[in-house]
Amino acid sequence: MAGRARPRGAAHPLAQLADRLGEVSSDRPVVTVCRSGARSRQAAALLARNGRQVHNLRGGMHAWIAAGHPLRAKGGRPGQLI
Repeated sequence: MAGRARPRGAAHPLAQLADRLGEVSSDRPVVTVCRSGARSRQAAALLARNGRQVHNLRGGMHAWIAAGHPLRAKGGRPGQLI
């Protein structure tokens, strides 16, 4: 994945996700991501209960960075986790 942009995605806060299920794809896999993996795990469970094919990025962005994967900001610039 190095050097590639993330697939098309959207940010849905966990607190709003149940009300925004109609905005989440039901015809392709969905990956949930957050900083540490805790909120995205809850989001993945909610999505799975509602018929979505879903995968959680275990450990969140902390684990992504620790594994040596790149983090990109808008426009492809190097990003940072704050």
